[in-house]
Amino acid sequence: TLPQCEAGAGCADMECAKGHPRLPGFDDDPDEDAKMQFFVVRPPSVSSLQASLRHGAWATSRANTQVLEEACAAAEHVVLLFSVAETGHFQGYARVAAAPDRDL
Repeated sequence: TLPQCEAGAGCADMECAKGHPRLPGFDDDPDEDAKMQFFVVRPPSVSSLQASLRHGAWATSRANTQVLEEACAAAEHVVLLFSVAETGHFQGYARVAAAPDRDL
C-alpha cells in the first residue's frame, strides 16, 4: 500500500507516486483494460436530487434509462456526475451499482 498524498484528490502533480483517493466502491485498482463510462446528470432542482438520495434511486426518462442500460452492459463501471441545473455547480457523484430497473 502506498503512503497517501497530503494533497489528496486535489493533487495536480502528474508524477506523484503516492496514493490518492478513488471512487467509492473500488477496493482495489480497476483493471487497466476495464471500461468506464461517465455521465453528467442535470436534475432540475436541489429538491429532486435530495429526493433521489432519500429514496436511494434515480428517476429518469425512458430514453435515459435505455442509455444507462447500454452503458451498464458495455462497461464494468458507470459513474454519474450530478450538477443541479439551477445552481451551475457540481453537487457530487455516484457509481452505478446495478443496471436500471424499468419496473421501479
